[in-house]
Amino acid sequence: MVSVVGGGFLRYFKQDSWRTFDPVVATGGTQSDVTIDGIAYRIHTFTTSDDFVVSRGGEIEYLVVGGGAGAPTGNVSGGGGAGGVVAASTSVTAQTYPVTVGGGGPGGATSTSSVQVGTDGQDSSFAGVTAFGGGTGGASVGATGGSGGSGGGGAARNGVGGAGTAGQGNDGGDGVPGTTGLNTLAGGGGGGAGAVGGNAVNNT
Repeated sequence: MVSVVGGGFLRYFKQDSWRTFDPVVATGGTQSDVTIDGIAYRIHTFTTSDDFVVSRGGEIEYLVVGGGAGAPTGNVSGGGGAGGVVAASTSVTAQTYPVTVGGGGPGGATSTSSVQVGTDGQDSSFAGVTAFGGGTGGASVGATGGSGGSGGGGAARNGVGGAGTAGQGNDGGDGVPGTTGLNTLAGGGGGGAGAVGGNAVNNT
């Protein structure tokens, strides 16, 4: 998902005089208007890839979210990581800005005979900024989780959580340590924007 917020009519004081901030004029995405502290804002929300077409430039705020990863099947697998999250502000000019919205990664297909791997989430991007898709979980015993916006969980029996991207997400959790016993068959949780994925616990 990508959201772009253009400022409303705002007066501000600078260099001993009051000035008027003119709002950005643009099209693209699903538009909605909100008022915060008496200031009107227009939000452009993109859930599919499209163009953000600016006819009058200015300062905007944006939120870019990568696609979450799918988890593998199987009782040893780690969870998929969340997509990366980037929020900041920038100046735009009168031009067309392509918006890429990354999809979530499919989980592993159902199987009675083998573990089926999951898929990483896809990247989202806007105005030169990329939020990376999440990393899938480790699929087989001892496998490391995939890296991404947030990392996938490590598989059971010493699998290490995948690395998240600094400023976007967090690492995946580790699988249960050990090499034998049913109590070691648990993978770690996928990382998220707010916290590292949980480590799997040996319940003996």
